Amino acid sequence: MEEPQMYYDIYNESSIMTKFNGAILEEKIPGFRTLNVFGRETIGRENIIQKIEGREGVLYIGNSLPSRVIRVEYWLKADTAQELMHKFELLNYYLKGEQNKIVFTDDPDYYWIGTLDNMDEIEDATNWVVSKFTILCPDPYKYSNELKQLVGVDNLEFGYLNMYPILPEEIKLTMNKDGDIINFKNTTRAKNIILNSNFTIGQEILINPSEQEITLNGQNILNTLDLTSNLEDFYLEFGDILTSTLSCDIQITFRDRRR
Repeated sequence: MEEPQMYYDIYNESSIMTKFNGAILEEKIPGFRTLNVFGRETIGRENIIQKIEGREGVLYIGNSLPSRVIRVEYWLKADTAQELMHKFELLNYYLKGEQNKIVFTDDPDYYWIGTLDNMDEIEDATNWVVSKFTILCPDPYKYSNELKQLVGVDNLEFGYLNMYPILPEEIKLTMNKDGDIINFKNTTRAKNIILNSNFTIGQEILINPSEQEITLNGQNILNTLDLTSNLEDFYLEFGDILTSTLSCDIQITFRDRRR
């Protein structure tokens, strides 16, 4: 099979690279080149509707974002058919695993979380091939590689200009006063994280909303969380006011997210 000149030119030009779970495929697999990446630009919404008997049209109930599907078109070249087969073995190896961190070098400041979903069937391969593989991202958002932080004492305004609501990676509260209850509140959105325990000056509370973990000086205290708390949906937006009923130093660690 004759090697098309257009693919040869693309292969030899500097282009986007794919980093999958820490491994840059172009560096790990000689002869591999990312040609195009599809599915990152836009995403629709899944509308929830219900048909009502005797009524024209449908009843609109709501909508949500679906999972995201990213397709990577690639070129793989070797000197012989046997060597090409070995490079496919390497490609299979580096695309293994679940919920991998994926970065494309034309957007190096953000990453996606996804798992290999499908690889196109290879036909008529000799010593080169152009094909595609598909990555399923259950979470349609991408996240910043850089962790960002905001700090305050007793209260804090979330001053990061985010595009979409952000769930903090960590909330750190360092006690400045003794007490037996602390209510950390997003007063703007009426969200609370309430803990009932014996707190003393200098103790450090670490709250991880996404993993639903809470520790006090390294010890698990999730059982002290009040049932009325909003731990798993303690999302923050620009201008939100955060306060604590017990005096403490506040540190919010988070990543920007976009879609």
